[in-house]
Amino acid sequence: MLLEAIGFLRSLFLTVPSVLAFGTFALVFGLYDFLMRDRLLKQGRWGPVGTFSKLWWSYWMLWSHRIQVVVSGPGLDELEKHPGGVFVSNHQSLMDIPALVQFLPRYTSFIAKQELRSVPIFGAASALVGTLFVDRSRGAENASLKVIHTLLRRGISILIFPEGTRSAEGRLGNFKRGGFVMAIEAQVPVIPITILDSRFVLPKNKLAIRRGVIHIVFDKPISTVGLKPEDRHALSEQVHHIMSKHLDLFEETRKNSVHGGDLRS
Repeated sequence: MLLEAIGFLRSLFLTVPSVLAFGTFALVFGLYDFLMRDRLLKQGRWGPVGTFSKLWWSYWMLWSHRIQVVVSGPGLDELEKHPGGVFVSNHQSLMDIPALVQFLPRYTSFIAKQELRSVPIFGAASALVGTLFVDRSRGAENASLKVIHTLLRRGISILIFPEGTRSAEGRLGNFKRGGFVMAIEAQVPVIPITILDSRFVLPKNKLAIRRGVIHIVFDKPISTVGLKPEDRHALSEQVHHIMSKHLDLFEETRKNSVHGGDLRS
């Protein structure tokens, strides 16, 4: 209990000031990003100040908490070759985001629920660095979906967590198919990402961030050219199967390894 409290205080000390510092930096020096927003987006880019803030905040979060990220997979060398793609990832921890920021194409946008936009400093800074806020209650009528479609066509990628929530046990949940519909409508590729063991770094419903290793597997892009909205079910199942195989293999390797505990430390 004492160690958990100490871990929480340490995480609080390292995290809150960094969010305030990088968020304030983005807002204070982001005037150029704001004024040039439309022109930059037409070029498939977010502003340099917001991009810098996002990259260095994520780097700080990983470095300060002594978290190593190990990446692999057949799609690793193709990350920058598919602007305007939809990256689809499983979700185990809040630390998934800084881990992914370090390896995704520079102008990749995250999708977040609309409620987060009202959080002081965080909400405004998140919008400046390219976060796209979606009102889930409005479904297909959400005006934000049209904005996302436009950005995809202009070469800005997006990242979605189709499970809609974090997995406490590491098991892959059912997928919501909205992201697959967006990819099909924009005719851009879907790139599966499998995150392994981030739940040990920051478990769901816990506040203390632990040191450790996060493994990320990038698979090759799946083309959506010629697909129609009704193909979203098959596309979703295909990606779910790819991720499930990686998760199952990783767990099997852990069980069969004499040093299985080393996989998450």
